[in-house]
Order: sequence, then structure tokens, then C-alpha cells
Amino acid sequence: MEKPKSLRALLCKCIPDLVDNPSKIEMYAHAGKIRAWLSKEHMSYEYHYDLEITVLNFSAPPDTVFMPIVAWLASHEVAALQNHDRNAFDFEVDILDEHTVDISITLKLTEAIDVIPRKGGGHTLQARKETPLAGDDDLAALMQGLPPCVRLKQIYDQNDNLIVPYPEPEPAVDG
Repeated sequence: MEKPKSLRALLCKCIPDLVDNPSKIEMYAHAGKIRAWLSKEHMSYEYHYDLEITVLNFSAPPDTVFMPIVAWLASHEVAALQNHDRNAFDFEVDILDEHTVDISITLKLTEAIDVIPRKGGGHTLQARKETPLAGDDDLAALMQGLPPCVRLKQIYDQNDNLIVPYPEPEPAVDG
């Protein structure tokens, strides 16, 4: 299961609170199911599971967690954003005090695995790439080649207040 690792890496790289303290994020896969297909030409299976993400003692606005997850879904779980009759994800926010919250997020994820026969015997297990968003050339062009952190360097709220500044590099010290 590669998607949890990918999402954790993104969140711990892009959210300043998690850059400094990655132990604030916990992830658990549960309610997992395997769906398998077998034919003469092809064998494959899919993981279907809920990924529970908990961000503990978080002091920034919850949107700073939600925004990178939506961007990640656009590249890694496209179906979650295509069906408007379903929720992209569920969440709960526990307000701990006036400055900190615990955030729980549940993503319904799938990962397809192709079982590819090898010459001479055996098989290679290969994760199938996510199908890109169909018909959304502007979004595809925006996403192409840019790691999500580049797109999320700064996040502003509806009042144009900077809520997530990306730290500037330290100036070089001559000496």
C-alpha cells in the first residue's frame, strides 16, 4: 500500500507544523477489502480501505491540512473528486483550546495491483498508475510536473490573510 506513504510525505513536507514535528500525524488503514479478478489474459486485484489520518495538537487552520489532501486526491484518487454525490472525505475537528485542535480525516482509497507474468516463471506485482482527470486540460497542465508542495507554498484565507507562509530559505552567511 503506497498511497499512505505518499500522502504522509506530502503533508510532512508541505505543512509547516508537520515539517517541524512529523510525529503529530498518525495514519491507520482499516475496513480493508481485496477485490480480485482472474482471467486467462490477466490477473489483478485492488485494495479498498479507509485511511484514517489524525493530526494532533494542530495550531494552524484546518484548511492548511484539507487543501493539500484535495490536491493529492487530484493526482492519486481521482474518483474521490469526480463523484459529487459522494464526499471526497469525511473529517472531525476536536477543539482542544482556543489555539489547538485535533483533526481526524477518513479517506476511502483504492490501489490496483497488476500481476504480470515473467518470462521463465514467476510474477511481478506492479501498482497501477491512477487515471488522470479526463477532460480537464487546465488542471492537468497545472499539476503536470509540479510536486504538490510547489503549488502550496502559500495559502490565503477568503479575506486575503496569509495563513500558511512557506518559510523562506535562510540567507547565506559569509564568513
